Amino acid sequence: MKKLIIPVLILGMIFSLAGCGNKDNNTNNKDTKKEVQQKTNEEKAQKTEIENTINKFFSDVKDCNINGAESYLVDNDYKDIDKLHYASLTDGEKKAVRYWNEKINYKINSVTLTNKSAEVIMDISSIDSDKVYSNYMNNLLTLKMKILSTKDEEIKKKYNEQYNEALINSIKNKDNKMIKSTVTLGMENKDGKWYIIGNNDLLSALYGGFDFQKFQLK
Repeated sequence: MKKLIIPVLILGMIFSLAGCGNKDNNTNNKDTKKEVQQKTNEEKAQKTEIENTINKFFSDVKDCNINGAESYLVDNDYKDIDKLHYASLTDGEKKAVRYWNEKINYKINSVTLTNKSAEVIMDISSIDSDKVYSNYMNNLLTLKMKILSTKDEEIKKKYNEQYNEALINSIKNKDNKMIKSTVTLGMENKDGKWYIIGNNDLLSALYGGFDFQKFQLK
């Protein structure tokens, strides 16, 4: 009887220890799963914030809210847009810029997090600038120069009207094509808020591959 009881007790102890061991493993597994889930949730929340920042930035761009768009940037190469001096543009130029910006579309392809930074790969579509720029230099620049050089207000007004109409027609030309650019954006987290690290690739993509270095008109 004792010989039977002892093995039973030993087996009981083994199963008991095994049970304890399994219990510890289950606890560890649960803790690990909880940590993984928590990390996943945190990353998901961060990615959502990053996407929200990008959405707000593009919303302001499309609304021609330059100051608003710049508030989402930390390294503002995008401020090169100030070369256009939006506030001092003619009515036709403002309408042209608004029309252009409204046509901008974008798609976020991926968001990769690294500590307090992130990398976003996205597609940006806008009006192809080559034809518009060529038309401007060949046809509209002459009118623009006449506006700038004429002192007679009546003549200047006439040139202005011609220029504005021609510019708007050029931007809205049905033959203008959309061009898509794939851009890699850096993101930086400062004080719990995500910002876009502006760069020339972003600016160029917004304006259809336009190279601001060749825009010499002052």
